[in-house]
Amino acid sequence: TWQGAIDIRNGGREGSVAPKSLSDVLAMKKALEQADITFVPVVVPRSREDAKFHADIAQYAVRILVDMEVDMSGDYFPASDFPGVTEYARMLRVMAPDAFIGWEPDGRVADAARESEGRYLIDSVVPYVDMFSPQVYSGWPAYGIGERSIAADHARIISFSETGKPVQPTL
Repeated sequence: TWQGAIDIRNGGREGSVAPKSLSDVLAMKKALEQADITFVPVVVPRSREDAKFHADIAQYAVRILVDMEVDMSGDYFPASDFPGVTEYARMLRVMAPDAFIGWEPDGRVADAARESEGRYLIDSVVPYVDMFSPQVYSGWPAYGIGERSIAADHARIISFSETGKPVQPTL
């Protein structure tokens, strides 16, 4: 939903690749399953209010990956509402109690010298998620401040193991 809107805004075309409703998501799930492809939707919350729609998706999909991006651009969860991140995760778990919830926090927060915010995105949601899938941008210039080293990304990924949850990085 979010990415489809961004893709269209950046010159992409409108179409079935941008699901806008639960029925669109379910149609995509059915088509993929008919092709024997596992369906794992990735959602990008923009506010705590997105938890209801994402929980509906998670209940039908059985699993969901939350791409947690936080900044002030208006395209992501607002950096001014960090307590909302915790509330979103809590609400998602309450409304989709049996779903497998993967949490994919943005690695660019650490790149932007916002490591305490990055830890908050991890520590505050541990009770509500089943797995961490940290985003890794190793070698990518992020926010115009240079490239992280592979060693720095490795250390960040290892830090997720301290939560006791499974860790599966997203590259």
